[in-house]
Amino acid sequence: MNRAEAILESILKTLRDLESTQCNIERDRIYPPEDLPALSVNQGSETPAGESTMQFQDVILDVSVEIYLKSSALNTLLNTIKSEVYAALLSSPQLNLPFVLNTHWRGDTAPDVSGDAERPTSRCRMRFEVHYRHSYTSKEE
Repeated sequence: MNRAEAILESILKTLRDLESTQCNIERDRIYPPEDLPALSVNQGSETPAGESTMQFQDVILDVSVEIYLKSSALNTLLNTIKSEVYAALLSSPQLNLPFVLNTHWRGDTAPDVSGDAERPTSRCRMRFEVHYRHSYTSKEE
């Protein structure tokens, strides 16, 4: 399996157990889901970084976790979900993968709020960088 794929699958597995989103998580959502709250894990760019030898190249993989929700207590629920995502991903920064060196949080976007005043909907993106080692000598990139 490609290492970026393994990283994304590990993130999905880690976030499936969050209490606030109740397993409502997918990869690469294009449209907001019907059932809220929900998460989407999205792959971003991969950039060479750090050390490079004849056998490997260190790489930074950008990953975003999008939060979709609808609530009369929007900011409270959003902050709860963000705290759970943050703790879940950074409590094991190697994501239980031997080639991952570290995971760093790189910030959140401001909530994008729309809808009616009683129960507005919101979307917020959390950004993470996963630093991993890409092998030149393995089929598994």
